[in-house]
Amino acid sequence: MTNSYWAKGLGCQAEDYYEQLKALLEARGELYADEAARFLNCDLETIQPLLQRLVEEGAIRPPGEGSAGVYRKA
Repeated sequence: MTNSYWAKGLGCQAEDYYEQLKALLEARGELYADEAARFLNCDLETIQPLLQRLVEEGAIRPPGEGSAGVYRKA
């Protein structure tokens, strides 16, 4: 496990969740925060920082206005 903000903030499962989100995104090309939370069996408070991390790393585009919260592969 890394010493990143994300791992410290979310505990030992953070990196696993992050890798699973990346795999889900790769398979689907887009995802919604709520479906990602259901997929990982956790709440949106856990998912949002991981989605933000993916945005910051350039892996996904943030949802645009009117997109209903769809994160798309960059």
